[in-house]
Amino acid sequence: AGVTGTARTVGAALAPLAAGPLYASASLAAAPFVIAGALKVLYDLALWRGFRHLPADADGGRRERAGGSGGREPSEGEASGHPYK
Repeated sequence: AGVTGTARTVGAALAPLAAGPLYASASLAAAPFVIAGALKVLYDLALWRGFRHLPADADGGRRERAGGSGGREPSEGEASGHPYK
């Protein structure tokens, strides 16, 4: 947690140094937003590439605890998968 916090703090401190001169020029005022959007797309693609080989959960991410349901049948709300029924 300390390393990521430090990296985040350094990035937040250096960002205005890079963006400030771009804002000073009217023709480059949109550049920081375009750069940020491009970095976000690259980040999303890197995440997708890293996790694309994993199968999607058919149960929406819910897992049975070890030992199952204790031998009881699921209630109507549990059976439908809707948390508020």
